[in-house]
This record gives sequence, C-alpha cells and structure tokens, in this order.
Amino acid sequence: MTPSPPIHDSVALLRQALVQMDTLVQAISPESLHAPTPCPDFDVTALLDHLGMIADRVTAAAGGDTAKEFTRGAKSATPSQVAQWQARLVRVTAAMDGCDLTAIVELPFGTMPLSAAFGVFVGEFTTHAWDLAAAIGRQDLLDDDLGAAALAMVTVRVPASPREDTPFADVVAVPDSASVHDQLAGWMGRDPVAWVQ
Repeated sequence: MTPSPPIHDSVALLRQALVQMDTLVQAISPESLHAPTPCPDFDVTALLDHLGMIADRVTAAAGGDTAKEFTRGAKSATPSQVAQWQARLVRVTAAMDGCDLTAIVELPFGTMPLSAAFGVFVGEFTTHAWDLAAAIGRQDLLDDDLGAAALAMVTVRVPASPREDTPFADVVAVPDSASVHDQLAGWMGRDPVAWVQ
C-alpha cells in the first residue's frame, strides 16, 4: 500500500511561523531599520508594516477583531511599531484558539476553508521570515523544519508557471544542496545568492 502524503497541521504550523517571525522582529537592530529586503518594494520598516497587515488578515479570517488604531504606512520603525506587531501577535493567536477550520473565508487570494487559508499564511509568513532574516543577516534564526513544511505546501499551491497574473516573480533556480529556506525563497521568486551575508 502506498503511504498517504503527510498532512500538515496548518494551525500548529502557523503558530510556529508567527513565533519565528516574532523572534526575527525582536532581532531588528536600529541600524537595520531601513536596510533593503529581497522584496523590492519594502525596506525592513515597510516589511514590518506589511507583516502587521497580514497578521490582521489572519485575525479577521479567524473571526477575531483587528485593532483599528494601528498605524499603517509608517515611514520609520519605532519601538511602538514593534509593540504594535506584538499586540497583533496576541490578537491573532487568540483568534486562532477554537476557530472553525471548516469555515469558508474570502481572501484576496481566493475563497477556501480556513484550514487551507492558514496553510497559505504559513507560506507567506515563512517566506517573509526569509526576507527579513536575509535583510538583517540573521538566517540563523530560521527553523529548518518549518521551512521544509512551508516549501512542501507552496510548491503544491503556487505553480511554477505561468505567473503573469500572480504576485510572484519567476522561480529562481537554486542548487539541490541549498537550505530549505533558500529553496523556498527561490520558488517564491527571490534570488538567495544575491542575499548571501
């Protein structure tokens, strides 16, 4: 009998991705606030703001309340902005407790059960974790097990081509010997070689 493919626990993985992201956010030094990231539209500060928006989206999808008072489009990261990220983390974690994973949610990337949406968010947060880690030179904070799970999920959900009508750049080939996070970055259109610290 052929074994079934592994079933990823999207809730546990998303929690893990959020914890990893929080660890990286706490590692941002004042000197790195305006460092470029592999996302051409974001420096570190703008990426932090974007991460807060994603966290709000997860919270809303899970049926929680987002904080309307949060600043958007900040021009520079401040301790209060990091505190806003942490407040969002508390909200999204609380919203995920006891949420209905079978609920159908409408999101910018499609309509699907909440469990599937969580899987998409795992890929998004884990990819942006690589972006942030590359920007601040802290790839040592990336979790390989989480990276492997996210890579398995995104290669199923995000096609290699065509990508003209997607937010993803073309796949960047990386060696088979590359880390799982570099493989994930390459699949999501980043060039890991350009970001070697």
